[in-house]
Amino acid sequence: MDFIQQSNNWAKGDIAQGQLMIGFVMFFLFPVIILSIPSHNVLLKGMLIPLSLLLVLNLAYGGYLLLTRTKNVQETQRLYDKNDQQTLEKELHDKEKDDKSYLVFTRIWASFVIISVVLYFLSGKDYLKGLSLGFILMFFGLLVVDTHFHSRLKVYYSFLQKATQDN
Repeated sequence: MDFIQQSNNWAKGDIAQGQLMIGFVMFFLFPVIILSIPSHNVLLKGMLIPLSLLLVLNLAYGGYLLLTRTKNVQETQRLYDKNDQQTLEKELHDKEKDDKSYLVFTRIWASFVIISVVLYFLSGKDYLKGLSLGFILMFFGLLVVDTHFHSRLKVYYSFLQKATQDN
C-alpha cells in the first residue's frame, strides 16, 4: 500500500470516529438534559457536571476531526507530490509526537479513573458519590476514545517508519 492510500485510510478512520463521537453526543444529550431537571436524586445531580463535560469534549473534538482531517490529507498529498521523502519524514515526526501524547493521555485517563473510583468509596455524601461516578464515566470515555485513536495511529505510524527506512 502506498503512502497516499495509508494516509487516506488513517484520515477516514479519524473522520469515522469523529462521526461516532458526535453521534454519541446526540444519543446521550436527551438523558443528560433530563438529569438537569430539578429532582431529589442527589446522586444524579452529582453526575451532571462530568457527563456534560464528556458530551462537550466529544462534540468539540469530533467536530474538529470532521472539519480538519480531510483538509489535512489533501495538504499532505499536495506536499507529497512536491517532495515525497521530506513529506514522509515530516509525517513520521508528527505521528511520533502524536504517539507519545496518546501514551501520556491514556495513562492520565486511566489514573484519573482509578482516583475517581477511590474517591467514590471514600466519599460519604450522595452528591460526591455521584460526582465521582460521573468522573469515572467521563475519564473512562476519554480513555476509550484515545485508545481507539492510538490503535489506528500505530498502524499508520509503523507504515511511516517502514516507508522512511525503505527510501
